[in-house]
Amino acid sequence: SKTCRELWSKDMKPSGCERLPLPVVANGDPSSLPSNVTPEILRQKLLESQKVDKETGPMIKQLEAKMNPSAFKKRATGKSKPRGPLGPVVSEQLRLAHDGVLEMSMPVHGGEDWLPYLPQQPMPYTAPEVSWRRWVFDQVHSGFTQNHRTFQETYNVLRRTAFWPWLARDCAEWQKRCEICAQYRGSTMRPPTKSIYAQEASAEVLPW
Repeated sequence: SKTCRELWSKDMKPSGCERLPLPVVANGDPSSLPSNVTPEILRQKLLESQKVDKETGPMIKQLEAKMNPSAFKKRATGKSKPRGPLGPVVSEQLRLAHDGVLEMSMPVHGGEDWLPYLPQQPMPYTAPEVSWRRWVFDQVHSGFTQNHRTFQETYNVLRRTAFWPWLARDCAEWQKRCEICAQYRGSTMRPPTKSIYAQEASAEVLPW
């Protein structure tokens, strides 16, 4: 319908500034989550994955220690434990949401918003197993209602849905490997900038 096309067009444009939620159940989509998985349950599973991840786990512990220093002091000396991997500048860009999920502050048009920091851990509801990062990409790029967006369209939606380091690089790489896009979306090949015959050794014998 016209309304669906307008919403889809709005999502894919870089001017969109509202935060988009994590994908949930899409009726009729065989690859969607089980019907009993609510957004709250999905975020709880995300938090569990964040805590065991080598990258996000120490970040969560450091932010928890910052919020409650007395709970993270050594019993013997009473001194605080060593700082985690976050510097003072980076720690200001991260927070623990009301449900404990680690979120990253990202600039958007007209301000900033907090997006969930996706770990490299496997997403618990997928078969075959894929990471949280790849699962969100798949839902945004080739989900039941997404119709295999281009890289720029996929990235514009993805960067308003979640955060992880090298998000743009991963998005471009996964979109390149998409078999459907490779089959139905042609890519422009750059022509050679110099003739293969224009060699200095042949300059005296060629007509030009």
